Amino acid sequence: MDYTKVVASLKKRFPSGTVVNQNRHYIPNQVYTDRLEMATGSEWSYELRDLEINPGAGYIKAVVRIYIADYFRDGYGVDTLTESSKIPTITDQVINQAFVNALDSWQMGWVDLAPHRKWGDNPALAHLKDDNAPPAEGVPTQSKAVVNKVCAICSKQLGQNEVALLKAIPGFNLSKLAYCFEHIPGHFKKKLPPEILQGYIDNSSIN
Repeated sequence: MDYTKVVASLKKRFPSGTVVNQNRHYIPNQVYTDRLEMATGSEWSYELRDLEINPGAGYIKAVVRIYIADYFRDGYGVDTLTESSKIPTITDQVINQAFVNALDSWQMGWVDLAPHRKWGDNPALAHLKDDNAPPAEGVPTQSKAVVNKVCAICSKQLGQNEVALLKAIPGFNLSKLAYCFEHIPGHFKKKLPPEILQGYIDNSSIN
C-alpha cells in the first residue's frame, strides 16, 4: 500500500450532492466508510478504544482508532444523556461520531464541507476551495506507526486487526507479549468486549 496515495484519495472531493443538509451540513458516515474501503483496498481496521456511559454525570463518550497500513488516527464522540435517552441508539451515534472524527483528521471531506463551515473562510484554508491550488505547507501527512509484533507461540507476524484486538483487551501489556488470534489465551479472550470480538470474527470471515 502507498500510504501517501491513500491519504490523497481520502482528501479528494466527493461527488456533487454528497453533503446532506438537515439542520446542519454533514456527510453520512456510510460515505466515509465507502471512501475508506476504496482508497485502502479494504486494508484498514478500527478499534473502539474507550466507551464510557455515565448516566449519573449525564454523558456518554467514545474513542475510536482507525488503522491504515502502519499508521493510525484517533477520534472521539460525546453526547449528553437524559432519563429518556435510548442507550443503544445513542451509543451507536457516539461511536459513529468518533469514527468520522478520526477520519476528519486525515482531512476527508474538508473540501466539501469548507463552504458550509466558518473555519472554511480562514485564508490559510483557501486551498480547500480551489482544486488547482497547492496544498497548505506544514500539514503532517503521517501519524504514528504500528510496531511490528509476532505471536509468542507460533512466531507469526501479526496483522493490524490482530494488533488492534490485543489492544482492546483490558490490562493486556502488548509491549511485553503478543499473540495471533488463534493463540490468544482463553482468559484474555473472555476480557474482550463482545462487540469487538464479534467484529473481528466477522471481518476475518469476510476477508
